[in-house]
Amino acid sequence: MSRMGDTIRAQRVKYGMTEKQLAKKTGCAESFIKDVESGRRIPSDDVARRLLKAMGCLLYTSDAADD
Repeated sequence: MSRMGDTIRAQRVKYGMTEKQLAKKTGCAESFIKDVESGRRIPSDDVARRLLKAMGCLLYTSDAADD
């Protein structure tokens, strides 16, 4: 598993969402969510933000500190 996948899964479970619900809310395929959570795929920055935002999470980056 990847750190990103672990984070996505942990947040999804914390907020009581299924992979299917997260997929629908973000416009991603359920199989993509499964692949991200298992570490088989790494989402782009844009998709990672959409995934975390769908669960009410904030994504902090070094770029955010410059704003």
